[in-house]
Amino acid sequence: QGWVVDITGGTKLMALGLFSAARNSKATIVYVDTAGKTILNVTDPTQQQVFCQGFHQPISYKTIFKAYGKRAQEEESVAEEAVMRSLLDYISANVRRWSEFWQWYSGLQQNRSQQAKLSPLPAKFLSGGNKQVLTFLQKLGWMCIEERKGQQVFYPCEDKVADYLRRGSWLEDLVHYKLCRQFGEVRKNISIFVPKSQLPTEEAEGWYKENEVDVLVNENGRLVFIECKAGQGKSAIGSIANELPKIENVPTKSAGYFAKSAIVVAFSREKLSQEFAEKARRAKIQVFCVEEIGKLSQHVKALLG
Repeated sequence: QGWVVDITGGTKLMALGLFSAARNSKATIVYVDTAGKTILNVTDPTQQQVFCQGFHQPISYKTIFKAYGKRAQEEESVAEEAVMRSLLDYISANVRRWSEFWQWYSGLQQNRSQQAKLSPLPAKFLSGGNKQVLTFLQKLGWMCIEERKGQQVFYPCEDKVADYLRRGSWLEDLVHYKLCRQFGEVRKNISIFVPKSQLPTEEAEGWYKENEVDVLVNENGRLVFIECKAGQGKSAIGSIANELPKIENVPTKSAGYFAKSAIVVAFSREKLSQEFAEKARRAKIQVFCVEEIGKLSQHVKALLG
């Protein structure tokens, strides 16, 4: 004798299919009501329901992926938790200002040579709101600001800081930070692996990295896959539009047809073209823009239904 457990989300069609299969094989059918904390013998309804105090045990995202024959792994953060918390509190309160700074900084890094370590400060960053970003990073111990040859220059205090700012990981960290206390399980930088035996290659052992997820929300077995895009220019928006089929496909391939998809972008909704919005709608991908990040948890709850 053995157990067969359905953790696919409890859809009506799946439940009916399993009920039919179990009845045909003369197996005992048990329904688990996690909300009501009861166990019901469906095969013999005359039996007393079993009430279980403290019964509800959330299903982890790793268990869900394992049920689909996959393995999931979360990457570690590059900064100390307290430092990262201070940074994300600041970004959360100044999303637009930070986004403008990061856009300028990342463009500067792409255009300068590998050997150059010092970056001159443009006039607009020497005063007003933009200066606050650099001043904050200086207090955080992430950025050094000096005067050399009559010109103010700045540079990251550590290589890992430079790498973090260049990659634009701040948006996925911010999304994770705003959601992690609102849902059962929220993870970031998830790598999804499949057995190599499933691939059309000669290798039959080990695991192959199939996909990545920026932020994953798991609320009682219901998953939301969130892609984070920090770029703002026309080319960045065009690139996101080209990625919509992939973003649509990842949840389905990784966790079935009942997972949800969303994109969080660092630009305002007015920059979204009608064509982009229509493509996202057809792909059933919810798009959250920079002005909606403040109430992101409410938006994600609405998406889960």
